[in-house]
Amino acid sequence: MGLKMPAYAYYSARGHGSVRDDEDGGWNLKSQQKLDKFFNFVAHPLVREIGLNQVIYNNHQDLREIDWRARTIFEVDIDYRPRLAELTDVMGKHGTMVVPAMSHLTDGNAYCRRVIDRFCDCVIAPVSVADIENRIDRLEPYLRRPLPELRRTPRFRDDVELLFQEAANSGVNNRDQLKNYLAHKPKELA
Repeated sequence: MGLKMPAYAYYSARGHGSVRDDEDGGWNLKSQQKLDKFFNFVAHPLVREIGLNQVIYNNHQDLREIDWRARTIFEVDIDYRPRLAELTDVMGKHGTMVVPAMSHLTDGNAYCRRVIDRFCDCVIAPVSVADIENRIDRLEPYLRRPLPELRRTPRFRDDVELLFQEAANSGVNNRDQLKNYLAHKPKELA
């Protein structure tokens, strides 16, 4: 399995519980920065080239010509998750969703659980930036090198291939963990 691009970025716009109730809490900037880190990294020309040759696929669009970030979804209503329900409809049965961390999908009440349960019935891979962030951090300094020099760096190519493999595996593992989380959630929340 590979990542399907373009991917959708999704996060709880009000952050963790301690920030949600504070009207001045603002948007969750740390989460937005994590998402930007991932999408800025995969936007680099050589990273895209490696991704095209390795694990990225989309049956309907030429990935050399489109932005790999479909759009960013800010979920303000974390109790009912209307944006997640809309996103699941838009993505159809397959797709890649990038989240800062899996906590952006696991917090919520009983209604939220039904939305996430529906999300888990699809073959949508929730890729967590937290799972691959260390590898991105190690690879980012390479991006400052001139492109011809970077093309001749086999270690960079190998590490980017590994990052895409880890991201694809992370999406599958995260979906399975999310299903497991929902299966073991206390009945009063179901």
